[in-house]
Amino acid sequence: LEQKKLMEPVIRAQEFGALAVSEPVAGSDVKNIKTTATEMNDGSGNYIISGQKYWITGGMKADWFLTACKTIDTS
Repeated sequence: LEQKKLMEPVIRAQEFGALAVSEPVAGSDVKNIKTTATEMNDGSGNYIISGQKYWITGGMKADWFLTACKTIDTS
């Protein structure tokens, strides 16, 4: 149900997404990305993203971004 809710506007061309992978040093080598996602400790399930992304195709038009990050375990 959640996927359908998220994807319907994209399928109907009402919203546009972009893929944010490339970084200034790592390029598109996902093994060497430096961008991190750290879960907030407030129980919200939200993350703080820290890092840089470059060359995001469609980024100027996007309503949302799928961002490649390394996660950090804070437990």
